[in-house]
Amino acid sequence: MPPCQPKTCWVAKEELNETPETRNACLRQLKEMLSKQKEFTSRTDDDFLLRFLRCRKFDCKKALKMLREHYKFRKLHPGVYLSPTALEEALRLCIFNYLPHRDHKGRVICLLRFDRWDVDKISYEDFIAAGNLMCEYALDNNPVTQINGFIAIWDYKGFNVRHFKLFCSLRNTLTLVNLLQIKILSGIEQLHEHLDQSILPKEYGGTLEIPDTKEIAQRIKDKEKDILLNNKFGF
Repeated sequence: MPPCQPKTCWVAKEELNETPETRNACLRQLKEMLSKQKEFTSRTDDDFLLRFLRCRKFDCKKALKMLREHYKFRKLHPGVYLSPTALEEALRLCIFNYLPHRDHKGRVICLLRFDRWDVDKISYEDFIAAGNLMCEYALDNNPVTQINGFIAIWDYKGFNVRHFKLFCSLRNTLTLVNLLQIKILSGIEQLHEHLDQSILPKEYGGTLEIPDTKEIAQRIKDKEKDILLNNKFGF
């Protein structure tokens, strides 16, 4: 792992059981475990496997189980894992965005704006897939985010009956629940209990401007080949 801020290094060691020794030993063990199973084909590069080891505090058995569940979910929901080219319209509309600063826990902050989701142009499936691409982008080859995690602000301004109907589908709801942990806030004041105003846009009681997401969308599109290669793994 490249050099990190003291707080992030502390979290890695004290909360995730990550040290250079455990990292190297667990990577070797997890790769060996993957080589012995024939159920699915997994990526085995260090950067990818570390995502699962960190999620399971370097418990190799739990990391392997999580890997299996990851590929199982991909098999059951292939529409969630589309390429940037297939989701170009959803990315262009900037439904999803990242704020320029991390929070006090070092987490990346993703912003979802329902007022930018036109259901006539973007299906529910493409909405979920675009959000997944943004999450993958935040985690990919980024140990700071893998260690500290990320959170999302869902701005329900512009949320209408047509959006609501899509979320009422049991299948759609289950797909979403499997991807996210949901906490509902009743207002801006509650948001400020979780996030400092200094890192928030003016629309949410802060001082910053919401950045344009065109640059992020382009960065994601530039990873087209990597994403298509990643889609070749699984069951």
